[in-house]
Amino acid sequence: EVSTYPSTLSANDGVVKLTLDKGGLAPYIVNGSSLNIGDVVEVSGCGYGEKKVTVKDKKDETFEYTINIPLPKHTIECKPQTCSGGGGEIVVTCEGNDLKLKSYILKRNGDVYRNSTSNSNTYTFSKLELGDYEVYGEFDNGDQILLSEKETIVDKSLSVTAVVDNATKIGEKGKIELKTQNAQGNVVWQEFINNNPQ
Repeated sequence: EVSTYPSTLSANDGVVKLTLDKGGLAPYIVNGSSLNIGDVVEVSGCGYGEKKVTVKDKKDETFEYTINIPLPKHTIECKPQTCSGGGGEIVVTCEGNDLKLKSYILKRNGDVYRNSTSNSNTYTFSKLELGDYEVYGEFDNGDQILLSEKETIVDKSLSVTAVVDNATKIGEKGKIELKTQNAQGNVVWQEFINNNPQ
């Protein structure tokens, strides 16, 4: 159980509670403390990732345990642009109050968007332009971790229609016209495909 999360991505100031439940012969020595089955010891000096902890029993036999502090878990919801002048949204939610992330960051084509509320569990980036965004978390010291490589804002107000004009005889070319239209009625993409009867 993590009792204290590391303060930065590279710091080793996290603390994990370790419970001795079975194996060997009591008492046990962990970090200089003598413990019995069911006792809980706090292991300090932990960073994100795995750490090996050595436990020695009464017969001087040693056991190695692996403890792990996972990187912060987040959920990311991407909402499309749905109307004229209204941008898309990316909502980032942190699972747990103890994680030491100061802020969330979006990056796109060299532009950087940083949330204005520090140490919040949930933040909504709004009025976003169409395109792909990278999502990062940032610690107090500036360390950053990548939370999502690609979140895409799309235009959900677009509609696609197809108009088919079939050829009526051999040698005549038919036509398929695809139109993509946004909410304002503007044609933003179209393609004509020639089609011959078989």
